[in-house]
Amino acid sequence: MSQTSYQVSQRLKSDLKEVDSYLLSILDGASHRVRTACCPVVEAGGKRLRPLLVLTSGLIGEYNREFLIPAAACVELLHLSSLIHDDLLDGALLRRGVPTINSKYGRKMATATGDYLFATTFKILSSLGHPGVVEELAKAAYALSVGELQQMRMAGRVNTK
Repeated sequence: MSQTSYQVSQRLKSDLKEVDSYLLSILDGASHRVRTACCPVVEAGGKRLRPLLVLTSGLIGEYNREFLIPAAACVELLHLSSLIHDDLLDGALLRRGVPTINSKYGRKMATATGDYLFATTFKILSSLGHPGVVEELAKAAYALSVGELQQMRMAGRVNTK
């Protein structure tokens, strides 16, 4: 590995840890119930592929950490909110080896928590001053919703196209 590749890799690892810290700091502003429900889901981690892709895209041009860290966290928040809603719709008991919010706190709390993370995503994004980014993430949220509705419509069908 070249020195430059090593430096980039170290920067991304460091900034990915910063994204995790940022995610937890977002929950600090939430109610006690939301923090209690969400912290285990956030702390369970996962691959964090989506935030890593955001950070990596920042390597093209000027690498602006003040924008990239919250933007990467927002992509992960949107993903987490969709997982919470997906677990609710599917009746899943575990996610990443951790009890789902639905299984632990019930449908109402899962719905409210997923909605809170979704709304928080766009609140943070809108404060970053890049309307194009808000528009792209809104398109992604729309596609997630349409996909879930299609999945529900197709459930139980043997022959699908």
